[in-house]
Amino acid sequence: MNKLEKILRETPATDKPAADFLSAVMQNVHAEAAAETVRKAALEQLLQRMPADKAGVDFAAEVMQKISAAPQPLLSLWSRVAIAVLVAAVGIIGAFISQPESSFGTVAQKFSALPALNIPPVYALSVLGMSVLLLLDYVLRRKIQKV
Repeated sequence: MNKLEKILRETPATDKPAADFLSAVMQNVHAEAAAETVRKAALEQLLQRMPADKAGVDFAAEVMQKISAAPQPLLSLWSRVAIAVLVAAVGIIGAFISQPESSFGTVAQKFSALPALNIPPVYALSVLGMSVLLLLDYVLRRKIQKV
């Protein structure tokens, strides 16, 4: 306890606010509130004097035309065909290369000596399915736009 008493005695005494401190703070708060009321009134008057924006005559027709337009496909037809051809080519070439007695001969033997990628067939089928769906999406959108 002696150390605590010594520390408390050596620390300087806290400042005591002036007698009119509370009234001065409250006067500032009331002055700020009054100034805020004046600013709000001035802003309301300014906003009432400003003319309201009006839309053009054909605004609604333009918006409805943009809304009713069919969305464009993400990939073009050639991109979709290229993805499908690439997936099919990888599958076909992979099937031939995996058989060492195939018509590729020495090339197939060299490729079969490489470490296998071990890609699960589910991934290959997923890519193939997505490419087919993208191609189908493009074809169906074209048919809907023609109708």
